[in-house]
Amino acid sequence: MNKTVKGIIIAVVSVAVLAGLAAGGLLIYKKASAGAVKVYQVSNFAMMGSDMMGSETSGMVTLDNLQRVQVSDTQQVTGIFVEEGQEVKKGDKLVSFDTTLSDIELKKSEINLERTKLQLEQAKKELRRINSLSPYSSVLVTPEPLGIVYTPHETKVVIAGEGTSDSPYYYLWDENDTLNISDMDELLSAVRSTDPEAAEVWVTFVVRENNALNAPVLRSFGLLISEETDESGSADLVWSFYEPVLSEEIMAYEEEPEPYYQESGSPYTSKQISEMRAAQQNTIKDLEIAVQMAQVDFDRMQMEVNDGTVVSKIDGIVKAVRDPETCAMTGEPLIELSGGGGYLIDVAMSEMELGTLQVGDTVMVQSWQSGEMLEGTVVETSEYPTTSANSWSSGNQNVSYYPFKVAVSEDANLQEYEWVGVTYSTNRTTDGFYLQKMFVRSESGRSYVYVEKDGRLEQRFISTGAAQWDNLMVKGGLSMNDWIAFPYGSDTVAGADTEHADVQDLYDVKY
Repeated sequence: MNKTVKGIIIAVVSVAVLAGLAAGGLLIYKKASAGAVKVYQVSNFAMMGSDMMGSETSGMVTLDNLQRVQVSDTQQVTGIFVEEGQEVKKGDKLVSFDTTLSDIELKKSEINLERTKLQLEQAKKELRRINSLSPYSSVLVTPEPLGIVYTPHETKVVIAGEGTSDSPYYYLWDENDTLNISDMDELLSAVRSTDPEAAEVWVTFVVRENNALNAPVLRSFGLLISEETDESGSADLVWSFYEPVLSEEIMAYEEEPEPYYQESGSPYTSKQISEMRAAQQNTIKDLEIAVQMAQVDFDRMQMEVNDGTVVSKIDGIVKAVRDPETCAMTGEPLIELSGGGGYLIDVAMSEMELGTLQVGDTVMVQSWQSGEMLEGTVVETSEYPTTSANSWSSGNQNVSYYPFKVAVSEDANLQEYEWVGVTYSTNRTTDGFYLQKMFVRSESGRSYVYVEKDGRLEQRFISTGAAQWDNLMVKGGLSMNDWIAFPYGSDTVAGADTEHADVQDLYDVKY
């Protein structure tokens, strides 16, 4: 058969494949050489034991041989049966109320109490979540090389496909290869070997790095070759380019694994977690107080509903009888009885404070209702712990609590069943100081820090004591003038060179 090339008559069709090389640089990973480890003066992160000695607790007010009759704006006084200066006996009738409106307020008070308790439980749940967080960590991992070799392969060969539009021949091609008429005829004949009626062949030329089958594809292009027959019966070859879409199998190649960062922990740093924990602990403290206040309000409303008639609980003298409407607005007691007593507050102290607070010591009492600051006196302490101390302490929460009683004069503006805060000083003396826990690590139950000595880091075991929030008592092995390193840095190891740094530098460093 006489075959010619339609169009321009040439003996050889030279298809020049211009490799489009990506102008990207070779990314080289190199482990940074370890520099000096920053160290910080201990005094920036520590405080003397005496700075931590203020303690706070809370408790409920009870009456000691006193009686106060309150009236609210939901109560209507129907009768007052005593007068100022009158001597009364236990059981004598004092006042009577119509409590119709109090029933409604009692329900509102109960709803508020339950809602506040739910908020407290949710806040405690959130604190448990915060405590379960671990700090964010990112470590550069350099995998072992696989030793991949791109071995050259013979080019101008079909490596896949059937020559159709759906499955073109994939032709491994070199930039210096050429394609002549006989090559085209061969490709068309290959298609006709499976489909004698075929009049075209689809070919995708693939240029790979180093002509290796396992190497990346550098460039590809497509060539559609077909045959046309004129009136004289002479067959002509015609061809045109097309833009191919390479299959995943053809695009696949082998590559050495690159270094990558392995991340773990939460999205937060140690400092952020510590701040979140402190904020949530304060939220819980506020909600605990709110629950106690709501409980007081609920208990008072229950008393209003249940006690339509109030009788004397003690033998004593009527010290005051006031106007009901005025008392409803000011909160003053409607009737005051005294048998020569005062107010008592049941509170508790941490086991760490045993022996530091004595009978006769003065404490400060703050009414949560009026905000008034009062002076109280410790009248009783116990050597036995309690499991039901209605108190909150600014110290370690994982300890036992021991009850003590505080007395306040009967002239104070307090009410039965209200909650008050009690602040006291234990006057303890300590030989150590408190250091933030983030600088202390442990090994086999022993605490240690990284300390600068002669310009290098030294791992030093220290003697520690009780914890106070995020601080740990240091009893020996370290002084306020020493310089220490954050112990979780990747370069923080014994023998490393040191560099003095400011406090702010600690929070700018990414570990």
